[in-house]
Parts: sequence; structure tokens; C-alpha cells
Amino acid sequence: MAYSIVGILAILVHVLVNIDLLFYRKGKRFAGEREYLFFILAVILYHISDGFWGFLYENKLSVAVFADTTVYFVMMAASILLWGFFVYAYLGQKNRISKAILIANICIFAIQIIVIIINFFYPLLFEVTEDCVYSAKVLRYVMLGIQIFVFLITASYAFFVAFHSEGSRKLRHFTVGLFGLAMIVAISLQVAFPLLPMYSMGYLLGICVLHTFVIQDEKNEQKRQLDEAKNRANIDALTGVFSKHAYVDREAEADTKIAEHTMTPFALAMFDLNNLKYINDTLGHEVGDVYIINATKMISSVFKNSPIY
Repeated sequence: MAYSIVGILAILVHVLVNIDLLFYRKGKRFAGEREYLFFILAVILYHISDGFWGFLYENKLSVAVFADTTVYFVMMAASILLWGFFVYAYLGQKNRISKAILIANICIFAIQIIVIIINFFYPLLFEVTEDCVYSAKVLRYVMLGIQIFVFLITASYAFFVAFHSEGSRKLRHFTVGLFGLAMIVAISLQVAFPLLPMYSMGYLLGICVLHTFVIQDEKNEQKRQLDEAKNRANIDALTGVFSKHAYVDREAEADTKIAEHTMTPFALAMFDLNNLKYINDTLGHEVGDVYIINATKMISSVFKNSPIY
């Protein structure tokens, strides 16, 4: 049961960590969100098959072990394929290298499915005897070796771009690189210890790291959008000085400080443009806009150290 417990814990962690994405989705929040969701679902199905395996193996249910192991390898292949699609969408790098990595993932998935199908008739991947003794075959190690190679290439490319980038682009590539590194270590240990759930532990660690950085990236993007919206609201589009919205906020802030007796001495100057309605009515609003802009420039040139609204 110890083997199954790891799978059960992994499922619970993945669901809890990604509960907002799985059950409370409201619009697209980050690049590759749909691909990430499919990837998470594939990993959860992988953990389900992996968790069942320990229970079935301990109870010597040979036919069920064979079927579950087959599902295990299918979900393993599917999760890596979906990981490739997520990376392609999340990084947003539509260059030759990223396309080549994605195509390699698709080809490897197809090869693995073919090998799994052949394994029904001839044990190339694994074998389960009638007395429920599991034995790994050569192609299992070849398959895991190919997966290590794919994660190595992806992680190397991601780290290379991360070290030559800034901001969100750097964070995203660094995240992909960390996940790939975690999976390389996990798969290597799985090769060395075929009866231990090292692969599951790799996914468990990798996705927790991935989710942490993806959510951080999402928060940074939301903050950037909020700052942009705030700037648009606080800056007058015509003149480039502070807007009426910004003035109302500043007025409320001053009123609070005055009520609390913490306001420092200040002065307020108000200007009115003569004949603005006449100019708009006779010469047009475009000329009136120029009048407002030039007046604002004049006021700003005099009050250089004061906020203009």
C-alpha cells in the first residue's frame, strides 16, 4: 500500500494546488491555460493508474496489473505530449527550435503508443506473469531514456533563453527549465528503481514548482494590467496631465488628512479658459482642443513643480 499512498497523495496535492483552475475557471488568465489544464488532467489520470498499480500488485491480480500498467504508460506518454503543447503555448516562442521540440514530442508520443500496442502481443515494454511478477523490458528503459532526452533539450533551451531575458519572459522560461530538471532527476531514479514511484514524485514536485511560478507570473501580469488601467484613468488623454479622476482621489486624500490634522500647508490654484464655448461653436472642437492643450502647457510651464489636473 505504500506505493499506492504516494499516488493518492499526489492526486490530492494536484487537485488542491490547482483547485481554482479545475473548478473555478473564469476567463483566460495566462498564456497556455487550456493546455496547462489538459496537462494537469493527464497527470492526475497518470497518478490514478499509478496508485491503483500498487494495490493490484500486492493482491496478485495479474490481468488487472497488466491492464493498469498499460494505462500507466499511455498516460505517461500523453502527459509528456500535453506538456509539450503547454510549453509551446506558455512560452509563446514560435521559432524553429520550439517547433522542433513540439514535433519531437508528437513523434515520441506516436512511437510510444505503437510500442504499447505491440506489447499486447509481444512483451517489448513490460511483462506480467500469471503469478503476478512484473518485469521491465528493454524498451521501457529506452522509452524513459528518450523522455530524459526530451526534458533535457527542453530545459536546456528554456534556461538558455531565461538567462538572456528579463521580466515575464525570463520567469516563464526559468519555470519550464525547473520543471524539466525535476523530471530528469525523477525519471533517472525511476530507471534505477523500477518498483518505486519516482516518476510520480517528480510530477508532484515539478507541478508544485510550476504552479507557484505560473501563478506568480499571473499575479505580475494582473498587476501590470492594473497599473496600466490606473494610469489610463489618472492621465487625461487630451493634455497628458492628471485627470479629473486623479483630482477627486487627491481631494479625498487631502480631506482625510485635514480631518486627522496631519495635512501639511498647501495652496490650490484654479483656472478657467475664457471663451472656450465660443471657440468650440465657431471654430470647431478641434481648435478648442488645441486651445486647451496650449493653455495646459502654459500653466504647466509656470507651475513646474506642482501637479496639474
